[in-house]
Amino acid sequence: MDHPNQPRTQARAFNVARFAWEVEAAQGERPSWPELCKLWNDFPMTTPFENWRDFRTNFVRGEKATLPRYTANAEQITEQVREATIHGEAVAFDGWVSQVRAATVQ
Repeated sequence: MDHPNQPRTQARAFNVARFAWEVEAAQGERPSWPELCKLWNDFPMTTPFENWRDFRTNFVRGEKATLPRYTANAEQITEQVREATIHGEAVAFDGWVSQVRAATVQ
């Protein structure tokens, strides 16, 4: 769904967000912004950032553009999941949850 008042996010912002998430997944926690920026700048074939604050700004833009946009608030989504579960419609959701739980246990 297109949101007309959302600015177009540059590919670099998406790449920065993905990079930060991959480093976080590999290390088990997110390093500091200065550390992440240094890792980015040391990575081959990337355009370096002059300072870590610009790197963080790009991450925030990429993260914001990547996250799903729901029209319902968290309470409404929770209620919809409860109702779907009561009516037996949560099979796909249950499968996804079990995969997430299995991945976090490893």
